[in-house]
Amino acid sequence: ERNMIRIIAFLSILVLCTAQTRPNIPGTFSATLGVETHTGETRFDGKGYWERNMLTKMAVRNVTFSEDEQHMRETYYRLERYDEHEEYDIRPGPDRHHCSHQDLRGTIQDAWEWVSRAEYNGTVDFEHRTVALWWLHVGDILLEVGVDPDTPNVPVILVEESHMEKVLSIFYDFNPATPPARDFEIPRECMQASAGKATPTRALRAGRLRSGRL
Repeated sequence: ERNMIRIIAFLSILVLCTAQTRPNIPGTFSATLGVETHTGETRFDGKGYWERNMLTKMAVRNVTFSEDEQHMRETYYRLERYDEHEEYDIRPGPDRHHCSHQDLRGTIQDAWEWVSRAEYNGTVDFEHRTVALWWLHVGDILLEVGVDPDTPNVPVILVEESHMEKVLSIFYDFNPATPPARDFEIPRECMQASAGKATPTRALRAGRLRSGRL
């Protein structure tokens, strides 16, 4: 009987030691990140920032992809202003500052809401550190976030994968403090778009940055 009690106690300790804490990542944050996009055999590498404010219902993401022998340096920018139900995209164009504009419906969604329904997917070694993975299929999209087991509420990597494209975001810095209001101001290039003179926007890079999940 004593041996059985010892075995049960040992197993209980083992479960507690190996159990993973589900991430509870804040919906309001500012982050600097690296981005890798993979489409077939083509890969693009970029760097940028991602900021969200759930209280004021605003989100912005800006990524600049590196120049190489086949591709020029390109910057993709998206501002979502759910407080005004407006979205602004800046993408490469003839004048290199083409901004398009469209209406937004509904309200801003928490970028990490899906993690509450995600399943634990083990650990991997990523850049000399152990990362715990949590994943979920949403329609035909696979979402996966990786966190340090010791700081589970801070993302290390984010994977968004469809049958067309895979996007890996690597978080260099993640700050849960409220981003400055000036970061969500409408860019000068988009002032004309807000007056209704721009063409309808299209999804960036085959839907990589989706409305409501920016």
